[in-house]
This record gives sequence, C-alpha cells and structure tokens, in this order.
Amino acid sequence: MTLFRMPMTIWAMFITAMLQAFALPVLTVALFLQTLDKTIGTTFFLPPYGLDFGNWHTPPGGGQALLWQHLFWFYSHPAVYIMILPAMGMVSDIIATFARRPCSAIAP
Repeated sequence: MTLFRMPMTIWAMFITAMLQAFALPVLTVALFLQTLDKTIGTTFFLPPYGLDFGNWHTPPGGGQALLWQHLFWFYSHPAVYIMILPAMGMVSDIIATFARRPCSAIAP
C-alpha cells in the first residue's frame, strides 16, 4: 500500500508521533531545569527579586519566570493535538466506511 492510500487513522497516528517527537524533548528540558532549580539551587526560573508567598520568601535569582511558561506551553499546545488527532482519524475512517465512500469523496 502506498503512503497516500493509507487510512486516515494511520495518518493521524503518524502526525501524532511527529508531534510527540518534537514536543516532548522541550518538556523534558524544562522539567530537568526545574529539577535543578529545586535540588541544587540554580536560578533558571527564579526572578531577580525573588518571590513572596505569605511569610515565605525566596532568595533573589537571575532567571526568568516567564521562561517556564514558554517552555511548558511549547509542549502543552501540541499535547492537545496529540490527544485529539487519533480520535479524529478514527472517526473519519468510520464515517467513510459507513458512507461507503473514500474520504476524498466525502469532502466537498
């Protein structure tokens, strides 16, 4: 079977795998940097003036708190598609099967 004759479910799984391959290393690096912040006291994400949580204060750091948000959302935005794409591929194949038409014939 050629690549363009593959079912939509297989295409959805392929795209999901590609998204995972590009998104998960970013999350891994972000979690590794946060672990270093918590365990050995690095300041990748601790802002220059520290943080105040009631009576508890963190020491001043040299990092960017917004960096954690950017690294996290760089993973989390594709994660939405990682979860929904396989289901969309399956639904499109199910609709095409019960309509007794290929997917290309269903779309206008």
